[in-house]
Formats: sequence, structure tokens, C-alpha cells
Amino acid sequence: MKYGSTIREAGGPDVVAVGALNHRVDPGIVPFSKATEWQVHPSGAEYNVVANLANCFGMRTGLVAAIVDYPIDAHGSAVWRPADSA
Repeated sequence: MKYGSTIREAGGPDVVAVGALNHRVDPGIVPFSKATEWQVHPSGAEYNVVANLANCFGMRTGLVAAIVDYPIDAHGSAVWRPADSA
């Protein structure tokens, strides 16, 4: 019986996470009700894991998540490519 992990030479990602992708809306130091602009930051436990593995260790990562088709998701659509567009 073989133990340990096998590093793929080519092909798919090293790690794939399944979970939620959240958008954190940040108005800065202004109260949200008085803000005239805000920034959107992707977030979520599974997202944070695969993003940091990719950024810190250069791993090929993926995230499987459902994202609703809604205009506020324009940032997410620019960051994430739908599976059927590959």
C-alpha cells in the first residue's frame, strides 16, 4: 500500500475547494448609508484557502461555487470564469 501524496506532473489543479464565494462590500471609514462609493472584496473560507495556496505556494487551485446572475456580481464575473466558458 502506498502512502503520502502524489504531485501531478501535468493536468488539473493541485487543490479544488467546494464552497461559498462571498462578496464583502467595504465603504471605507464612511457609514454605509452615507457612502458614495465602495469596494468589493471576494471572501469566504474556501476561497481564502485556495487563493492563499495559489498566491503563497504557486499551487494550481480551483473553486467550485454557485454565483447568482445579478448585476452586483459584475466584479465576481471579472474575477471568476464560469465552468462552461473554458
